Amino acid sequence: MRIGEALFAGSMAVLAGPVAPELPDDVDPVFDAAYEACLDAVAGDVPAEAAGWITHDTGNSDAQAWSNWTQSFATRDIESVGGLNLSAIFEKYPGYELGICSVTIDSPKRAIAAPSLLASGFKGTLEVTGADWSGLWRNAAGTVFVNALMSSTGGRFELSMTGVGKLQ
Repeated sequence: MRIGEALFAGSMAVLAGPVAPELPDDVDPVFDAAYEACLDAVAGDVPAEAAGWITHDTGNSDAQAWSNWTQSFATRDIESVGGLNLSAIFEKYPGYELGICSVTIDSPKRAIAAPSLLASGFKGTLEVTGADWSGLWRNAAGTVFVNALMSSTGGRFELSMTGVGKLQ
């Protein structure tokens, strides 16, 4: 299922390009996969099948019945790490559109390296303790927000992203 197929129709295009910074070349490929998929999702697109994502029906009939919000789910397996689970919601409010995405990996086979996003134009913080880390960032325009963590004690990797767009 395509999330928000026509809902973003240009107004969320501000989330692409320079407003949503490109990741540094040395970012962990798993973080990159989660980031790029969520970036697509908050802009109203499903993650690309060409990138290995498989979309699934959420089982929520309401998510397909309404034009002011929709929901999707996708999975991707990365052999060196495990299964990535993506959940996305797209909502259309008077004058605004909101995309919310999260990618999780339960019990990753290896630690996901902490990204250095400040050099990419993000503003934020990163706290690191050994292989564990937690970061909160936003783009300069304040339209894309990223929250990510790697927790060995919790046995998980999480990345969540929120994109906010104002209708023209």
